[in-house]
Amino acid sequence: MALEVNGYKSKLFSGIVSILFFLTLCPAVFAATLVWQEQATVAGPAIQLGDLALLSGDDPDRLDVLRAVNMGRAAAPGQTSYLTGDILRARIMAAGIDPMVEGWTIPERVTVTTLSQIVPGEAITQKVTQVLMGQVPYPPADVTVKIRGSLAEVPIPVGAYEIKVKLPNGVRLVGPTQVAAEIWASGRLAKTIYLVCDVQVQVQAIIVTSPVAPHKFITPADITVEKRSLASLPVRALKDDSALRLYWTRRTISPGTVLTEDMLDIPPVVTRNSPVTITVDNGTIYISAFGLAMQDGRPGDIIRVQNVETKRIILAKVQAKGTVVPLGW
Repeated sequence: MALEVNGYKSKLFSGIVSILFFLTLCPAVFAATLVWQEQATVAGPAIQLGDLALLSGDDPDRLDVLRAVNMGRAAAPGQTSYLTGDILRARIMAAGIDPMVEGWTIPERVTVTTLSQIVPGEAITQKVTQVLMGQVPYPPADVTVKIRGSLAEVPIPVGAYEIKVKLPNGVRLVGPTQVAAEIWASGRLAKTIYLVCDVQVQVQAIIVTSPVAPHKFITPADITVEKRSLASLPVRALKDDSALRLYWTRRTISPGTVLTEDMLDIPPVVTRNSPVTITVDNGTIYISAFGLAMQDGRPGDIIRVQNVETKRIILAKVQAKGTVVPLGW
């Protein structure tokens, strides 16, 4: 009997030693304790277990792994989401962790609010205006940027933010300009605001103040210079009066008309029934004769000219004031 008792004690002792040896080789199953927060806040965009609960234990490396367990995506900045007990359990187990083995109690629900900061609508307006004005080759004092509609404040994730403005179709001075205002927070694109803007430019325009007949030179007394919206001006509107010293009117121009290039014409340097000099100069010979213009002509025009001496009518190209060259020379 004593031998059997001793044998039993020997087996019991060996079993205890084996269990202790096994426990020294394996991490403690209950090494991490967890205290849930009923109301949690996250910076986003993802929710981690460490955002929802306070973890403590003797193994720092394992605690870091547990805190980093993905519990799903966070709500939009400033918004709140709710994680039920079933969702919490499922996402913990998806990470290969059994809450029962860990000895964790799963709450019925955890409320999670995503932290946010506000970007004022004025900040977006100022940035968009600055970029658009920098793209227009006119003095800032003559440029106005209007954003259609109202621009409300924009909630974004916390962190340093930057507004980047993109112009998909460039800047349009006639018609709407499409703008994409990207708001980046902590190096991530947080929000894109699409805007429609009107870029208005004031430029000088020449306005006729008194009637001007055809084929007349416009004098300073006939015009005034005003600032007008570029979008309201006709195509090829004159911006200064330099051309008025060289060109005359094609037709009658009424008061209040904005002068355009197509209203002016080069005056003829040869007029009908005026004397002209017919010249031939090919570098070897030079011949000249007196002629009479049968038509008005500008430099480069082909007109009929009568040789005064022979009475013969020829075709000649107007070269300069009072000078023509017969065709073929």
